[in-house]
Amino acid sequence: MGTHLTAHEAVDTLRRFCLWVLARLDVTMLAETEGVYDIEVPKDWQIASTRTQRMRFTFDAAAAIGDGSIEVVAPRGRLPELLARQLAACGIVRHLHVRGQPASVHEIAGPMFAAYRVDGGGVSLAGCRLEDKAFLRWTTRQGEGDGASNGVVAGWLDSAGREPAADEIAAIGLESSEVTNSPPRVKPERLARWIDAVLAKVGGQAAAALSVDVIWCKYASGKLRFTIGDQACDLEFRGWAHTLKPPPIDCPLTREHTFHLSATSDGRIAAAERIGICAVSGRRMLDSELVRCRVTDQHVLPAYAGTCHVTGEPVLRDKLIECALCRQAAHPDSIKRGVCDVCRRMEAVTASDARLSRVLGEYPRLDFWRRWKLGEGTRSYVMIGARWLASLLIVIDRQTLEVSRLATGSRLQSQWTDVPETRRAEYLA
Repeated sequence: MGTHLTAHEAVDTLRRFCLWVLARLDVTMLAETEGVYDIEVPKDWQIASTRTQRMRFTFDAAAAIGDGSIEVVAPRGRLPELLARQLAACGIVRHLHVRGQPASVHEIAGPMFAAYRVDGGGVSLAGCRLEDKAFLRWTTRQGEGDGASNGVVAGWLDSAGREPAADEIAAIGLESSEVTNSPPRVKPERLARWIDAVLAKVGGQAAAALSVDVIWCKYASGKLRFTIGDQACDLEFRGWAHTLKPPPIDCPLTREHTFHLSATSDGRIAAAERIGICAVSGRRMLDSELVRCRVTDQHVLPAYAGTCHVTGEPVLRDKLIECALCRQAAHPDSIKRGVCDVCRRMEAVTASDARLSRVLGEYPRLDFWRRWKLGEGTRSYVMIGARWLASLLIVIDRQTLEVSRLATGSRLQSQWTDVPETRRAEYLA
């Protein structure tokens, strides 16, 4: 019903429609000979161009050759138009619309706009279309030959010939409809396809009592545009106008579903719930772009925070404390008497330890030191080697094995002396 018909299929559909209408209106069929039909036109049809109350017509152009009194029925010809008008006049085919549905774009726009909040900006329509879509509600009377007692039966089809589900009928509001005095114009060939689909559904005997209501439903589709400054983002919407609800915005930057938009300091539009303020700079940024200081609980840009080498947590730079031994920054709670937890909890290791073995493989001269203690932070190892009374302190990156501090000391003293860059090779290479 909703697909394109071949020329032959279109003619057959039109023929079935016209003959059904004539039978349904009790029009007298005077004769039918070799595809030519002869009917008596009812007087109340008031066909101005017809001098006689008879009409001869055919659906086969070849049958009319040589006889100008025979009308070849065409999809947009006189007979289909006439029959469609008579169906409406007799109430056999009625046109209705869903009661209370929005009839204009303006009626849709108001509730849509009210659902959204745009800080420092606004929302507008970037396009909206209201389409009239038809649903068919048919009723007929069962005959004795149908295997059921006489009674009214009814059903639904959409304009594509599909039976809508009960929940769809309820959601669209099809049961709450009223007659419309200004229905959309329906071409006879389109009406013919609809009726043909219904006839195929109800069967032969039920066709004689068939009535069809065409219920028009508004279907809305369009786009909302949210603008803040010179930036904008769009949101598509679509649905039955009667039940259309404003859709949430799927923020492309945060994947947050929201009805509230705002802008970052650099002009990006995002879900307001996912925008935070840097406690240091005051800049508005996505919350994913801020870190939370574990000392102050403030959210700041990463540039204003360092990382505790003990826990790996972000901490405001002015809140970090440098360890007196490894000279790496740490959370205040990870420092005791000036020394971080990594340095205070170093454990003795042997060459079989994979971490020590890797370091010794990189720096062969470290094998000179016989006894080792090792502490592991989030980014580095802190190691102390000992041989007799001498000690060596080394702080080394876990990934690159780059040395950040190298110092010598004595087991008899607590002081460490940094090895100059020019002499590091003596201890490492």
